[in-house]
Amino acid sequence: MDYYKSNALYEHLTNTKNQKFAFCSGNMWQLIYGDSNSLPKILVLLIGITESQKDSPFEPNQSAYQNLKFVSDKTTVPLVVIRFLNDVAEIENVSVLKDDNTFKTISLIELTEIFKQNGLPVKNSSTAKYLNDKSSSAYHNWQRSSLGYNITVTDID
Repeated sequence: MDYYKSNALYEHLTNTKNQKFAFCSGNMWQLIYGDSNSLPKILVLLIGITESQKDSPFEPNQSAYQNLKFVSDKTTVPLVVIRFLNDVAEIENVSVLKDDNTFKTISLIELTEIFKQNGLPVKNSSTAKYLNDKSSSAYHNWQRSSLGYNITVTDID
């Protein structure tokens, strides 16, 4: 499981004094899912965790969440927080944040339904988009192989 965790832009910004950019890296991603015209339908804070972190509480004060929450509130594009096991080759389920700040484990089919309910034209097929070098996680692999080519997924970075 050789996934990338950073890129040259993140490394440059991290090493720049007085930089005013907010971003997350490592095992956290801020994503915008859009339809085939890139019209935003859902915001996702995706968090890769290890088995030992499965029961750790959610920290709603973290800036990655607060920034997406602000965008969601201003645009009415819904926000979903998703956790997945990042130390596996293939994911079988994910956990989504509930209103009481606890996580509920759901199947990948249920996650796909959440995407559909929020207006994403999900198809059970793989993407046609070229993969640059390597994927970022087991979730990324699932997304590329399962959500089809009629959606756009953009990292906020």
